[in-house]
Amino acid sequence: MQGHAAHNGLDNRARFKGIHGPLGCASASCQRSEDRRLTEPVDEPCVFCEVVAGRAPARIVWEDDATLALVDLRQAHPGHVLVLPRRHLSDVRELDQDLSGQLMWTVVRVTRAVGEVFANEGLSLWHSIGPAAFQEIPHLHVHIHPRKRDDGLLRVYPNAPVGADAALLDQVGTRLRRILSPT
Repeated sequence: MQGHAAHNGLDNRARFKGIHGPLGCASASCQRSEDRRLTEPVDEPCVFCEVVAGRAPARIVWEDDATLALVDLRQAHPGHVLVLPRRHLSDVRELDQDLSGQLMWTVVRVTRAVGEVFANEGLSLWHSIGPAAFQEIPHLHVHIHPRKRDDGLLRVYPNAPVGADAALLDQVGTRLRRILSPT
């Protein structure tokens, strides 16, 4: 399938309770709790897999053979969009080189469109992994969110971060280079 903008309205698909609502995923890594963080297994299908399969409605704004982009049900500012791979992957660590390139190109394309169409003073892109990061749906997705100055959304540091000393920075760099170096 060639990439194209699609589905400006709500698709005529059944069985959907909300992208950030009660649907979860049946895979072992998929978990959810009352506070909507991933903490316990559920036996329901992954809502994003349901959208990809055409069994759940979504306002899809872009799709190609590997990815799709859809309007998030929550719109703190108009234009909040999610980009996801069609294949079920829990998070970015499971991507291969080809799909990561395809996913990032869709993120770039949709981010440009959101920035052009919706009033903003900046844009945030984010992907959460696991309960501590408040991942709500265990299917890899990247948020594209228009921002306004002082909107209070997605504050990275609640207070000004303390700079690390040179020894700690060197240690962090050394540990990561060791893992990332080809063997």
